[in-house]
Amino acid sequence: MHFDLADAISSSSSKNKEFDVKCSQPEGKAVPERELCWLHRELSLNLEYTPQCQRNMKHVAHLVIALQRMKLSSESKSTPNPFSMGRNNDPSSNILDDVLQEHVMVNVQEPVGQVKKAKGTFMRTGSLQQCKLCDENKKYLVTTKTNITHMALRAMTLRGGQSSQRVEFELSRYVNASYAVHAQPVVLGISGTNLYLSCLRPDGMTPVLHVEHFDQHLSTINSEGEELRFLFYKKTTGISNTTFESAKYPCWFISTSVDPEQPVNMCQEKDIGVCAVFQVND
Repeated sequence: MHFDLADAISSSSSKNKEFDVKCSQPEGKAVPERELCWLHRELSLNLEYTPQCQRNMKHVAHLVIALQRMKLSSESKSTPNPFSMGRNNDPSSNILDDVLQEHVMVNVQEPVGQVKKAKGTFMRTGSLQQCKLCDENKKYLVTTKTNITHMALRAMTLRGGQSSQRVEFELSRYVNASYAVHAQPVVLGISGTNLYLSCLRPDGMTPVLHVEHFDQHLSTINSEGEELRFLFYKKTTGISNTTFESAKYPCWFISTSVDPEQPVNMCQEKDIGVCAVFQVND
């Protein structure tokens, strides 16, 4: 099959639009050869080729078509363009405006909140860790009674002699052989009691943190069971910056208010006026 490259070039081209090509070699050098293409009375294009580099007809076709577009562009831009910002007198700018194609790169991000849900069964492992929690504003978690039977947590800045008010937690670690989690699954219980931190969403509303009385053993937690409310993902960055994310409600974290003596609750990363980073102190 015979193919003429001229067939791919606009039929509006005429002989007076053909390229003026001269072949020249630098003095004292055998290679590389250079061809000088005159595109405009004020603009020329140096083409340099090296014998060692193999090129096929596809490269030649791309080059010829690009040169043809550049040639046509240089002759057609005779009318000033009010949006060219004063560049009409620059032939190279006019040509490149036609030859170069603009590509818009869009940064695609995963929608917020689309986090993998827990799967399989979490099994308790290792010994309990006794610890106290202090937020990034140096407020410690303390317990307060909301009524005769219910207890809540508050974050307070403790003065001298008040350190005994700090809540001591028992941190239990869990593993899950069938699910690769991004942080350490843990359960936070209050030492010497059957009270545990849990994340609930009453009436389908915003998740909230509870201090819940629970008599059963939490040696295993099924991802499909109600006990998943007790499980949090403990993630530490740097030396001691720790967050606790709800396993039942991904993207919700245990948090304190920036204001003093406010209840401990749940928040999302985008929320303002809260502290979701803690130090875990032995």
